[in-house]
Amino acid sequence: TIIGIILSAAMFMAVTTLGYSLWDYLVRIEVHESGDYFLNFDYTSSGHLASLAADDRVSNIGSLGILGYTTFEIQVSENYISDETCAVAAGDQAFFDMVTISMEEGRLPQNSSEIVITQNIYHYLKEAGLPCEVGDSIEINVVPEYEDYKGEIQLPADGSAFTKTYTIVGISETFVRLNDYDLDLSHLFTFADTNESPIWYRIYLKTHNPRNAYPIMHEMPEGIAGMANDALLEFYGVTKYENFNVFITLICGILAVIIMVGSVSLIYNAFSISVSERTKQFGLLSSIGATRKQIRGAVFTEAVLLSAIGIPLGLLSGYVGIAITLNVLSGRIHTLLATYGGTIFLEPKLSWFALVIAAVIALTTVLISAAIPAGRATKISPIDAIRQKNDYNVPKKTICISKAAYKFFGLPGVLSRKYYKVSKKKYRATVISLVISIILFISAASISMMISDTVDRTIDTENFDMLCMGDKETLEVIRSQDFVSESAYYGDDYYLTFVSTDILSDSYL
Repeated sequence: TIIGIILSAAMFMAVTTLGYSLWDYLVRIEVHESGDYFLNFDYTSSGHLASLAADDRVSNIGSLGILGYTTFEIQVSENYISDETCAVAAGDQAFFDMVTISMEEGRLPQNSSEIVITQNIYHYLKEAGLPCEVGDSIEINVVPEYEDYKGEIQLPADGSAFTKTYTIVGISETFVRLNDYDLDLSHLFTFADTNESPIWYRIYLKTHNPRNAYPIMHEMPEGIAGMANDALLEFYGVTKYENFNVFITLICGILAVIIMVGSVSLIYNAFSISVSERTKQFGLLSSIGATRKQIRGAVFTEAVLLSAIGIPLGLLSGYVGIAITLNVLSGRIHTLLATYGGTIFLEPKLSWFALVIAAVIALTTVLISAAIPAGRATKISPIDAIRQKNDYNVPKKTICISKAAYKFFGLPGVLSRKYYKVSKKKYRATVISLVISIILFISAASISMMISDTVDRTIDTENFDMLCMGDKETLEVIRSQDFVSESAYYGDDYYLTFVSTDILSDSYL
């Protein structure tokens, strides 16, 4: 019985830990991709920052102060100058903790005299012969406004120009994930200083309860550009699309139900045998005045005591087992999702919530398993206990076995046929166990096929060896080479159109 409880608790622990570890893995990938925040606001002031920081619903808040803009230029040819405009921004410690900035070299800034440049700005500076290596000092001219690709001045532009010398302490990837759609700019990061006066702030925040994120966004005054980190909020259940968490929950729920049915069958059989072996004991207890409630309580007490031994051992075994499994599979899963997760790996995560859920389900399973034997024990009378009447029922008529059955199954088949004909209930546990094993095999195969199909659809593999981009003449030269057995090309044309807002509905806007 204890071994059955250990196996049951171990499987429940494995399922809940797997579900939580998978959820944690997806969350860490999303944090790496978009940042560990729920909301961000553009064009805010220090007053907005103080107001949000004082809000009891906010658990963490970081700010990125836009100090101004600077432009780097290199002479590509006699008639062409390539330029790149960057926002010079000062972030506080909370900002650097919440937003993922992948470093190619060096480290993040720790004071207002240090700066991190992007990979593309590094190449601009190198081509121009300017300081660009980690440890170099660079003088940067900062202005409060910049021109976009159409030559229009971007607002707000309240501020003054300044020139400051920074020490380069790091080189980041070209595209820092700031959920930035309004400013199509690279960012140069320095550390926030109380002496600096940003033109405007970009605020990032996280709430204690994820469901408070959208109400806070709707409460912001008009003119503040707010955006929710929808992808991360989805994993916390704050979305109208519930397929993410529902998928994980359904898989774990289905597995838990299958395990529960199998466990009930196994543990019930053990308790049933235990009760049958003590028929005389229960009959004697009944003869000296023990009530049905007391006898039933004795069986349940035994179940609880056995659970106190088996469930902790099962939880430990389940976690160790799934930890080994995930560590073995982690590299393979990372190979599939490396594009999305970077250096993020699937790891076994111990959650107190998953631990409690597994323990409660395991205990419930044991109590359900003990319920039927406990009820049977209360019905044993002293006379029946002495006669051992319930152990074997004498058949009222002779059980005949056909010669064909005897020839095919032999003597063991004849004996088992006679036994199960007399005690029909005895073979049900065996049949149920066989049925559950088939269900487990089919469920595992179905889940594997479903996941395989999902991966095939998600990771789209094209049927070619090389992809080239360029003008039509260059592509014609490439496809005419002897090593090319088959080729095709297509062209994209992009157009821009303006639509009057009068023809758009309010809900669309």
